[in-house]
Amino acid sequence: LKDEGNKYFMAHDYKNALLHYEQVLSMANISDEIFVKTASNQVAALIAWDGTTRKMMETAVFNVQKATLMEPSNPKLFYRLGQAQEWLGDLTGAKKST
Repeated sequence: LKDEGNKYFMAHDYKNALLHYEQVLSMANISDEIFVKTASNQVAALIAWDGTTRKMMETAVFNVQKATLMEPSNPKLFYRLGQAQEWLGDLTGAKKST
């Protein structure tokens, strides 16, 4: 599902990419590696898509924060977290994350 989401993302079909990423993130038994990559991709797709709502981005922030606990030395996760926080208008949080 994540790879399908990535195909949609590369085709700039962010809505369908997000549907796939959300399915992956809601699965009970996925590896930390898959969760981390998917949470990061979710933020990237939300930033690119013009249909993103505040609630969607807040969920993505929750997911990427969870991912930072799984991989605390992954700088891309903190970059994505900062992007999401900036999108939400949390400039203080964004500055701390990046």
